[in-house]
Amino acid sequence: MSGGTAGRTRGPGVALAIVTSAFSTMLLSANIATSLYAVWARQFGFSTAVLALIFAVYALVLVPALRRPCGQWPAGCSFP
Repeated sequence: MSGGTAGRTRGPGVALAIVTSAFSTMLLSANIATSLYAVWARQFGFSTAVLALIFAVYALVLVPALRRPCGQWPAGCSFP
């Protein structure tokens, strides 16, 4: 018997936990800025219009980035 890990498989529960954890981390990190908008509005004195503009720019940048199909990343990018 070899001591390597080649051929070792994980159960479906472990795989689901890994995927769920990665997906949750990505969702949280993508949306963490939105909870700061109200804080920034109070701290910097943003009006409702400025706050709406900040959120609109955030959405305009985020949505196309999330819709980009895998395999169309530029050369040299570390994403698949």
